[in-house]
Parts: sequence; C-alpha cells; structure tokens
Amino acid sequence: MQFIKYNKVLVKPDKRDDRTKAILAFFKLVQTKDAQMRGFIVMGSLENLSETIVLTFLGI
Repeated sequence: MQFIKYNKVLVKPDKRDDRTKAILAFFKLVQTKDAQMRGFIVMGSLENLSETIVLTFLGI
C-alpha cells in the first residue's frame, strides 16, 4: 500500500446516515473500476454528528 487518503465530509446532522450510505455505495462502485484502489473505510465521527470520515487505500 502506497497511500492512504483522508477525506472529511460535512453534512447536516440529521442527514449523516443517509449520506454515509450514499458515500459507501459510491466507493463500492469506484473500487470495482479502479485497479489502484485497495480498499476504503467510511465511518461517522464520534465527536461531530455532521461529519463523515472516508479513508481510501491506494497502491500500485
């Protein structure tokens, strides 16, 4: 694994679960098409209810 990319997505607190599911579906689709993408993690922040964290793992 060469790179780990950290992304923070800010959404309205009452929409976080819906947006997290949409982000998860998007990255599942991307992972099947991108040969360099090794995996990903999508999670809600414990400290901020309007924040979703996405980690993507890239390698050659």
